[in-house]
Amino acid sequence: MVHPASVNPQSGTVKTFGFLIMPNFTTIGLASAVETLRMANLAACRPVFRSVLIAAQGAPVTASNGMRVLPDCTLDDAPALDVLLVVGPNPIERGPATGAYLRWLRERANQRLPIGGICTGSYLLAKAGLLDGYRCTIHWEDLPTLRARFPNIICSQQLFELDRDRYTCSGGVAAIDMMLQLVAREPSGQGIAAKAAELLLCDRV
Repeated sequence: MVHPASVNPQSGTVKTFGFLIMPNFTTIGLASAVETLRMANLAACRPVFRSVLIAAQGAPVTASNGMRVLPDCTLDDAPALDVLLVVGPNPIERGPATGAYLRWLRERANQRLPIGGICTGSYLLAKAGLLDGYRCTIHWEDLPTLRARFPNIICSQQLFELDRDRYTCSGGVAAIDMMLQLVAREPSGQGIAAKAAELLLCDRV
């Protein structure tokens, strides 16, 4: 993870990715996304991306496997972001979807911030009304639920979907695929993404 103190302002712009970690979030989805950005920084030989973990409160958040992760900030003091990704709970029913989360997500969307979901994060975006008319994906176990409850969403069975300013992936190591594609979209990103894939021992991009 690249923190502000380690960023050299002379080395170029650093793009900040915020990860909203929900209670019972999946660690493999979060780690796959954050590590891809870290490898991209190594591939670029300078800080290009910064990862920030966000939670409702400043206390450690317990993942679905029992691991506890300390967030960098809360909903109230999150820094300016370039992209926001929601790391959803597993299973969906174990994660809270309170009005505070939904209002916060809608506010970020109103600011034209690109927003996405990792694993069941797509479900929370759907509850906030942020996926209507968009193509999106979710873990295959939850695809029938998403289709049944949100008929205005275009659901797919792809590993990931990048539709305008909405980015979703089906979870697990699919987050690597999505993040590599987002890296590749950046200036000089194709080469950085290819090198990052090599560092990740990822045999496909």
